[in-house]
Amino acid sequence: MGGFNIRLNRAIPGSFAVDTEGNLLESNKTFDQLFTTRPQKISDILAHPEEWQYIKAYLIAGGLVEGWRLKLKNTIGPEWKELFAYYQEENKIVGLLFDSTNRVKTETDLQWYQILLDTIPKPLIVTDLKGNILEMNQAAKKTFALSSVQPENMSASSLYEDPQDWKDLLGRLKKKRKFIYSTRHRRANGEIFPAEDHVRLFPYQGESKVILFVNDISTYRETEKLLFLLFSALEHANEAVIITDKEGRIVYVNPAFEKTTGYTLEEVLGKQPSILKSGYHSSKFYQELWDTILSGSTWRGRIVNRRKDGRIYTDEVTIFPARDEFSEITHFVALQRDVTREIELENHIQQVAKLEAIAQLAGGIAHEFNNILTTISGYTELLLIKNKSLDTKARNALQAIFSQAKRAAHLVNQLLDFSRRNKAEKTVFELKSFLLENEELFKKSLPKNITLEIEVPSQPFFIQGSPSLIKQVIFNLVVNARDAMPEGGKVTIRVSPSLPPSDISPFEVEKEWVCLSVSDTGHGISEEIHTRIFEPFFTTKVNGTGLGLAQVFGIVREHGGYIQVKSTQGKGTIFKIYLPVISKEGSLQQELF
Repeated sequence: MGGFNIRLNRAIPGSFAVDTEGNLLESNKTFDQLFTTRPQKISDILAHPEEWQYIKAYLIAGGLVEGWRLKLKNTIGPEWKELFAYYQEENKIVGLLFDSTNRVKTETDLQWYQILLDTIPKPLIVTDLKGNILEMNQAAKKTFALSSVQPENMSASSLYEDPQDWKDLLGRLKKKRKFIYSTRHRRANGEIFPAEDHVRLFPYQGESKVILFVNDISTYRETEKLLFLLFSALEHANEAVIITDKEGRIVYVNPAFEKTTGYTLEEVLGKQPSILKSGYHSSKFYQELWDTILSGSTWRGRIVNRRKDGRIYTDEVTIFPARDEFSEITHFVALQRDVTREIELENHIQQVAKLEAIAQLAGGIAHEFNNILTTISGYTELLLIKNKSLDTKARNALQAIFSQAKRAAHLVNQLLDFSRRNKAEKTVFELKSFLLENEELFKKSLPKNITLEIEVPSQPFFIQGSPSLIKQVIFNLVVNARDAMPEGGKVTIRVSPSLPPSDISPFEVEKEWVCLSVSDTGHGISEEIHTRIFEPFFTTKVNGTGLGLAQVFGIVREHGGYIQVKSTQGKGTIFKIYLPVISKEGSLQQELF
């Protein structure tokens, strides 16, 4: 063997293996013959049992015990021994006991020492202070691709990408006998890899030796980069991410979660996602969700949640279990995307499509139906004029036919308006002045037990549209408010500057908007019919046609606007109409040209 000469016992050394608690697992015959009775624990053979705790801690930390002098008890023969030991990753400590009173160098003993080195799974290199490699185990030869090279003929500096690193390492050893050194090594094939060298200086036979445990961290660095990229993706994702432990306690949320819910990471750590519960779903719904993910499956669906400020929103959610290396579920990951606006847009598009389809149908039949009604009402009126001698019963019947024909004609006119066959001419007008000018007309549509209040700001808001159609919208909403307050109440028409509505097209965000709202203190709208109020021919009134709110919706959309309704049963309803505003300069130009 090369220049690492150690005087060892001529006899085969006593070998043993213990667990981390010191329980004896294996031993050879030489070890057993050292003692009067075979020990159960390694501490049983030591004159100073507490010494084993120091040895164990040093080994678990990555050290290698070389020639540790131990005083034994209950021995047969010399009581002083030298311990050579290392720690195996499977929680086992393997050691050799040599007689320290009579050591000689033999080839057989050195083979035992090499076997000990080669059983260490980490790359291990022993050098002198000049950089000459004295020993290298099989793990080191494999790491440095030295299968066909004799490491004893090499210098330690040749193992580094920058030979200066070896000099820096020796410089540190003058100040500290044990440390970890971050560096980059070079394999025999020229490949470079990052590493952490666990360096230790120890004296032996009057000389200082250097022992290196080389920890190749290439995979660790790649994993670290990947984890960094994944974390960056989580931090910048638009979707909210929640990670909980198996019991459902939150361990991480990303910034998108904070933005969506209003809760910060610090506020939700250790809590459960149930803080977002809106009360919309039943306990059975959540139980089925938990049963799915605890079984190892992925759950997908929509959940109505509540933000920190109390607002309700809808999430499209995917929840799946995360497993450890033993395929045991340790965490759950939830991906949540706020689809509230998408649902509103979907509903809006469906409503527009439905109205357009009905408008086409209405426009197609309204004219023909109007001709029929004209004939019916005309002949009925003629009969009433020319037959004055008709008895009361016959005259009342003809008057009923004439009255219903006129009512049907009015309905046909509504259908024609709804179909937009004749679009009203648009002009630029100021909304505040328009409302104040028509205030008395709106009041006349209300009984004495209902008050009307109009609230307008000082600043003007110019819109481009049809004053008559906007007047029709307000009349329809005021009449609906009147019908919702049979015992009296208050109607408020308010104009205010506004942010873009929540269901706006992304191409219209940059526009300036004004909100025209009509609110009442009536009985409100139930949830069952809330989504249907704009449907043509849907009505809850006994004599209603179901076209009033459908017309309102169509007129608002024709003006490039949006309409939203919020209602609480027993507390009233508010209709908010968002209309695009044009600048004063733009309004003057349109008036001139």
